[in-house]
Amino acid sequence: MVKADETYSVSFQNWNDDLSTKQDGIFTKFTYDRCANIIYNQSEPDLPVKTIHLIIPRHEKVDSLTYTVSETTLVGHYLPYPVQEECDTCIEDYSQFVPPDSEIYSDTIPFPEKVAKIVNTRFYDGANKIITIQISPLSFVGADTLIYVNEIINLTIHTSTSIDTGKIPCMHSLIGNKSSLYALKALIENDAYISSYSVFPSSSTIARDYIIITQDSLIDYWCEFAEWKRDKSYKVRIRNVSWITSTYGGTNDAEKIKNYLTIAFTDSGAQYVLLGGDFLNVPAYESYSDGLIDIGYSHIVSSTSLDLRVMRIPVVCGTDITNWTKKLIQYEKNPGYGNTQYLDWGLFTAADIATDEGTEIAMAAGHTYAILFEDESCEFERDCNCCPEHPTAEGIIDY
Repeated sequence: MVKADETYSVSFQNWNDDLSTKQDGIFTKFTYDRCANIIYNQSEPDLPVKTIHLIIPRHEKVDSLTYTVSETTLVGHYLPYPVQEECDTCIEDYSQFVPPDSEIYSDTIPFPEKVAKIVNTRFYDGANKIITIQISPLSFVGADTLIYVNEIINLTIHTSTSIDTGKIPCMHSLIGNKSSLYALKALIENDAYISSYSVFPSSSTIARDYIIITQDSLIDYWCEFAEWKRDKSYKVRIRNVSWITSTYGGTNDAEKIKNYLTIAFTDSGAQYVLLGGDFLNVPAYESYSDGLIDIGYSHIVSSTSLDLRVMRIPVVCGTDITNWTKKLIQYEKNPGYGNTQYLDWGLFTAADIATDEGTEIAMAAGHTYAILFEDESCEFERDCNCCPEHPTAEGIIDY
């Protein structure tokens, strides 16, 4: 059954302020505010792309996307910088320059071929159907060395009835529904349709929206954090790994945890999951395509849906938990002690197994850094030490 079309307009009329160019030899590098680069294939023009998310009715599916474009020509002649080969950060000698695709750079047909295309459809929080569209603010005609700015793009999304309508949980807590609605508004562009298209369960006082999963020996240390979240109206439940793995089925411990979370999401209103320990204490979820990665725990309705907010605190002992909880509560009670300078600070941690023994580091002048050591007692199955000691940030973060 064909449904009514969904329409949406995207404007790049402020391109005079948002578009930036930088010359690199005969080539020009283009960047656009709130757009990403390196979306295209190697040797193709490296043009910016804007990604937007739209909500559509859960009982509809997208059959096609059409659009009209109002464009203007950028003054001058340009050769966009071609997409280069990806290079690991640990390699100092980057690969040789990849020349542009001769066919694209001499073609009379604009690149990209499609100014707008749907790249994904997924569910958010059970049954809110979200489509992801990539849109190009710029088009390049190689034969004329011209850049066109796609100032206004009017999208028409053609839909029909879908049998894939997601899964509505039985309940959410009051604060859970509020936070889900707030997050959905921040995620999508057409938030005016939230009242018509969004689907959330009724609020319930018996919903358990926050789950902490940890080892038996660490449960008591998580109680202070759990009480802090309860004071903020979250309904917190602490579960130990041994109880989950002895109660729920699965081929391994990670799958048993996933099966437990599926039931908790569907029947008990779970929305937040804190994995309270490193992968030796709380197993990581293993994906065929991505390897060991915790995001697999968040996919309940489908392999791409965003149903649970999952985070991991890779602690190994009670002292780690106590230190982390103390700092978190201190920050949430009085962030920066009234000094907003912390908004300009950042803590970035990284691991690079292809460099030296961790004795050297390259850091821009004016930045504070510390080298975090690997735990040599932890031998991972891939014959490499990749379990860094949990940093306390002492000497880096100054409260």
